Amino acid sequence: MKAWYITGPDRLEMREIPEPALRPGCVVVDVLTAQCSVTEANLVALETDPFGFLERIRAEGAVRLPAHEMVGRVTAVNADSGFKVGDRVSTQAKVTCGVCEACRRGEWRYCQDTLLTGVETDGLMAERVLLRESGLTLVPEVLSDAEAANLQPLGDCVCAVESLTTLKPGCKAAVWGAGCLGMNTMQILKARGAYVMIVDIKEENLKLAKELGADAVINGRETDCVEEVRWLTDGRGADIVIDAAGGNPKKGLAGTAALQQAAKALKPEGECLILAIYGPSVEFPIGIFRDYGKQITMPAFTTTAHMAEAARLIAEKKIQVEPMITHRFHGIEHVPEMLKVTGNKTSVKSLNPAQVVIGE
Repeated sequence: MKAWYITGPDRLEMREIPEPALRPGCVVVDVLTAQCSVTEANLVALETDPFGFLERIRAEGAVRLPAHEMVGRVTAVNADSGFKVGDRVSTQAKVTCGVCEACRRGEWRYCQDTLLTGVETDGLMAERVLLRESGLTLVPEVLSDAEAANLQPLGDCVCAVESLTTLKPGCKAAVWGAGCLGMNTMQILKARGAYVMIVDIKEENLKLAKELGADAVINGRETDCVEEVRWLTDGRGADIVIDAAGGNPKKGLAGTAALQQAAKALKPEGECLILAIYGPSVEFPIGIFRDYGKQITMPAFTTTAHMAEAARLIAEKKIQVEPMITHRFHGIEHVPEMLKVTGNKTSVKSLNPAQVVIGE
């Protein structure tokens, strides 16, 4: 079968490798549609190397291209499996073992044997993969492959919204970032009964956000977005702010600028959820939180239950995913093109990561 490898900085190679061998607690899955996150797409350059890929490449010659967002169809199971051949499934990014003491207590974050999909397991840019059952979610057939390939990041958004301690119907929430993360979070907040404002500097993204249900859209390039949020909340500030922007400023992304604005737009004793990824350390406006009793919330551990809830919301048309998918490539040989689009989403005006259709 075919699978993609990194052989050095910005060097990719598609190889013929043996079929995955079935192991206890696992299933073999034909990959139907897959996508790389922006982080994974940028890892190919190996400018940053948080997982020690360069050392592994020196020792082994290559590493599997990391990827964890996918939908596939089960082709082989063990006799005691909870899945059957033909099931369509998606997987978590961080997969717990399901059998340790912490997992049995439901305290997934303390699992003694987690595996990071695509890093500590084989990357999913391949025709077939071996996946742990404990990380799998059954995909309803009503979902398209394009939608289902997004269940893991969507599950993260569901988990983030459920992590909020102050969310209630009618509250006013402001989301910084009208990329796929912000758009999905906005839609989930709407499904929970919130009034949602969304902030970005790209007019085309804000137009789509309005079409997807945002109550108010704010162009941060054309107006003072902090003052606009205050005006829309009768001077109080938002009950909840969410930073779904972040990202590398060298790639045209927000860095911590959105977080600084969101903190100022939050009402006293309001709640700030940090969904963005910045890096190991950031400059943080801690004084404004301390002086005004503002809360800081981080998302909990995303479980397969969150992914199943994401699937339900798509099936019930409470979340629309496909309007954000602008680039789809057909055939595993197009993985390098997919990576180029995803790694440069801003310049090519792509919202969702590009997808590659590997199987039918």
